[in-house]
Formats: sequence, C-alpha cells, structure tokens
Amino acid sequence: METIRITRKKFTENMEACFKMIEKGNQIIITWGENKALISPAEQEEDDTIYTHREWENAIEESLAQYKSGNYAVMTDEKWNRIVGV
Repeated sequence: METIRITRKKFTENMEACFKMIEKGNQIIITWGENKALISPAEQEEDDTIYTHREWENAIEESLAQYKSGNYAVMTDEKWNRIVGV
C-alpha cells in the first residue's frame, strides 16, 4: 500500500483518479492549511443487505408477485406494537 499526500484542491480536481488509487489499495492524505484528512481503502466486508441492481429488481418482482397472489399481510398498529414489545 502506498500513501499519497495531496492538497484539497488537487484532490477535488482529480477526484476520479484519486478514488481509483484508493480502490487499488492506496491511502490518500488530503491537506489544506494545517488540517488533514486520511482516506484509506475499505476492508472487504460480507454484507447480505447489499444488492446488485438486478438482485434488487428480482426482489421487487418477487414481492409484487406475492402481493398479486394474495400472499401478504397488512401491518397494523397492533401488530407493530406486538412485534416491538410495546
């Protein structure tokens, strides 16, 4: 991993290139005056709440099919209070 120091002005002028460097695993330190900010590459994370566009469309289509077939429930205040324990 390489650490790159860059001014805020250069960062904003070259944002796309900077993010590509971050995606490749480099770390960037942005400076302005006496201030600085560090941008490090994200760690790989397993997250089952993230969907691709196609996965999201499939989930919506499946939900619509369930609704059209009558396979759904209406969330009433009473049901919600029971679920959250109120």
